[in-house]
Amino acid sequence: MSRQENLLERLKHPEDRFTERKPKGVSTEDKCKTLVAFANSLPDGEEGILFIGVSDKGDILGLDNTDNLQKEMRKLAEQRCYPPIRIQSEVLNISGLEVVAVSVLPSRNRPHFTGPAYVRIGSESCEATEQMLTELIASRTDEGRLLLKYRDEQTEILVEHGLPQHSQRMRCFVAECDSHFVGFKTMAGGGIFRLPLKRLSISWENSQRKPLITEQVG
Repeated sequence: MSRQENLLERLKHPEDRFTERKPKGVSTEDKCKTLVAFANSLPDGEEGILFIGVSDKGDILGLDNTDNLQKEMRKLAEQRCYPPIRIQSEVLNISGLEVVAVSVLPSRNRPHFTGPAYVRIGSESCEATEQMLTELIASRTDEGRLLLKYRDEQTEILVEHGLPQHSQRMRCFVAECDSHFVGFKTMAGGGIFRLPLKRLSISWENSQRKPLITEQVG
């Protein structure tokens, strides 16, 4: 399937976490809000698409000047969003009417701001809470991003911590993660203990087929 065919297929889908539709008169604030929400929320391997020139119900309304709109979107992404957001845009011609599809790629520089920081919750762009901001900062590192993924997917993991001669290994879930600490919930008693993120390494335990989180001590 070509890129254009893929976008046309996405346009048929209802709005969700990865798809947003706006008419041609959408405000600058709303455009920036959507770009930031996508950049702050997209997992690796996904892209968010903002279709402009389309009603929220999917009716094709068209645009008058797609070239100017594409230049405006690039300027907004680079100058009104901080840190700048990577986008690409292209024009779709549907039954003689032109629509712009703006693609937002996953970002490792989040959280992004344009005033408040926004994230995608379902099909809406919502203002990020303080907890969401700490998680966005944690997701800048490979370890933080992977641990948050384990938390969201409720992945069972193994955690090995303590001094080498007295280390212990436990089956856990990730309960929380910020830029400094990770909270692990034990499967045995349900209690939560925290370890410094910067001291943790992530590998794979072949014998049990589970992620292994190891605390580097000393």
